[in-house]
Amino acid sequence: MIIIIIYSLSSCSQKPTRHFTFNEIGWTIELPDGFEVLDSANSAARMEKSKKTVEASTDDKIVALNTRHLIVAKKNVSNYFICSLTPYIELTPGSWQSSIQKIRDLSFELLVKKFPSAQFDTLTSSITIDSLSFSKFLTAGKEDGKLLYHSVMLSKLYKIYDLKISYVCDDFSIEKEIEEMLRNSKFSNE
Repeated sequence: MIIIIIYSLSSCSQKPTRHFTFNEIGWTIELPDGFEVLDSANSAARMEKSKKTVEASTDDKIVALNTRHLIVAKKNVSNYFICSLTPYIELTPGSWQSSIQKIRDLSFELLVKKFPSAQFDTLTSSITIDSLSFSKFLTAGKEDGKLLYHSVMLSKLYKIYDLKISYVCDDFSIEKEIEEMLRNSKFSNE
């Protein structure tokens, strides 16, 4: 009897889910092993900290745009993956692209202030995820030949959203895991 109970309890234990579907955009991903999904309170605190950093650096107030994180996950101390949605309807052709460029410029300015002696390079390209083309913005910073900062921001105006997928990695093998996850992810045609 005891063996059956122990067996039953162990067979009921479940691994945390690695498979996520975001119905608003019809996107399904499977998070790589080793990534820990951060809870909504942790995610909100992270967003507030970023907002305060930007406000302190620019003397501008950030208006809440109803941005919400679909998922925030980390691996080890400094490797993050974030997907966020902000409702966005492009009223003027090109206004979305202009807003993305402003975000890129501001991100770059903040990094230069944070690491004043580092040399930064950026690269803009595109990437296809399940037949959808995303704008890709890569930022890398080095100091004395050592990598200090490496981030990727993918952006797409999709359905009624400004969809952003961002990841910061200090380990290129983890970046490859994230990119493999993205290549294997699916968007429904609904």
